[in-house]
Amino acid sequence: MASDMKIIFGVAFVLLGALACLSNIAQAARCDGLPGGTMLLADNIAECNRYVVCQHEIDHEWYCPPGEFFNPRNLQCELSCPPERERLWCAGVPDGAFIRVPPGQPPNCQNYYTCFGGEMFLNSCPPGFFFSQVLQACGLDQQQC
Repeated sequence: MASDMKIIFGVAFVLLGALACLSNIAQAARCDGLPGGTMLLADNIAECNRYVVCQHEIDHEWYCPPGEFFNPRNLQCELSCPPERERLWCAGVPDGAFIRVPPGQPPNCQNYYTCFGGEMFLNSCPPGFFFSQVLQACGLDQQQC
């Protein structure tokens, strides 16, 4: 009986640890593989006053002061929301960095973007390979997508 309880508690502990790990991965998805201090648009484009700052590959959400909006091209809060925000996912991202398909686009583990000068350039991994933002490369492990 005590042996069974130890097994149940052990399995529960492993499952909780796995869930915590997965939740951390989900939270850090935007900043995986990006240098600290990188400033990004928030996932919800409609919320023009929110932005994300990467630190140790973890997303930290920030808000502009009331009445101001985040401009990813200038990396600052301004008096108006920039038009065409959906095209600015690479603004603020270092040149040559790779990012996943942005929120709002259909998920695709084989596609990714290369950022240069704030512009997005679509790339695809070879068949059977999946993009890993953490590795900044295509690999065989779909779990890293």
